[in-house]
Amino acid sequence: MSQPSQNNIQSIGTNYGEANLAGGNINKTISEGEKNNLAELAKEIQSLLDQLSQTYPTSTASEQMVVATEAVTQIEKNPNLKSKIINALKSAGSEGLKELVNRPLFNILMAAIEGWRDS
Repeated sequence: MSQPSQNNIQSIGTNYGEANLAGGNINKTISEGEKNNLAELAKEIQSLLDQLSQTYPTSTASEQMVVATEAVTQIEKNPNLKSKIINALKSAGSEGLKELVNRPLFNILMAAIEGWRDS
């Protein structure tokens, strides 16, 4: 599973201009505070996915779905984290958020996250 390097995560908070995110681009200009919040959120989500990946196997698509479901459950139990994710989705967009986290498991979570934004 691919993870952004520490340098990429740090660059999220410093190399924005037109929001250069871990090697990709989104077409939104965001504030310095939002940049820092997005970088911290990416680290928090990656940490959650790392913890779950150590507990649950992730070799098959169905195993990855189990991890994604558990991640959704844990995020829903943490209203602050859920709110930060929804706000990040609004500011960075779904593609920007995917680039920030840069994990295949996160892509599976996106359907739930986009559903939270829409509700």
